[in-house]
Amino acid sequence: MIVESVVVVSAADAYGRTLGDIRGWLVFGHLVGVAVLAAGLGSYVAGLHRLSAARTRASLREAGPVIRWGEQYAITGVIIILATGVLLGFQVSAFDEAWLITSLVLFAVMVVFGRVVGVRLRRLLDRTDRGDATEDADETSSLLGSARSLAIHLPADLAVIIVLEILFLMAFRPGTWGIAASLVVAVLLVFGAFAVLSQSPAMERVEGGG
Repeated sequence: MIVESVVVVSAADAYGRTLGDIRGWLVFGHLVGVAVLAAGLGSYVAGLHRLSAARTRASLREAGPVIRWGEQYAITGVIIILATGVLLGFQVSAFDEAWLITSLVLFAVMVVFGRVVGVRLRRLLDRTDRGDATEDADETSSLLGSARSLAIHLPADLAVIIVLEILFLMAFRPGTWGIAASLVVAVLLVFGAFAVLSQSPAMERVEGGG
């Protein structure tokens, strides 16, 4: 009986260590996904700033590779975070936690907005790549106006704010009131981003020239 008990305890300890190792690797993978997503979004936003600052078709073309690189890395980060996050949620049985449910909803919103702005950007960049130096000034003006559109830049800023909100929720795992307060701050940041973009000189020039 004693030997059997020792064997059972040893097996349970080994199983627990295995689960701990798996969880550790999942957490590591989750953090890698966050880092890849952050790098992708950073490149993406930097490319968008170059896009809004462009004054020629050549400048628009130069921003294209930076944006595409950022988009690819951001999508890779999203896939890693989603896969490791779901597995971690099953391991710790946290799918009934408010902070995790809120994070998943925000994650879905971020993916939707990212997809919408990605489609618009791809059309713009395709138009830019197809053009040549002989095209008329009206076409170039149209491209530059589209490159500074709020419909492109605001969703990108929203995605960054959502990422920050999700990181806060994952790091601190707040209760209901903490989640509500952080969401209020996130909404205020969205309105602030909208106000800044609306008042930026680049956006004013587009509006005035339309």
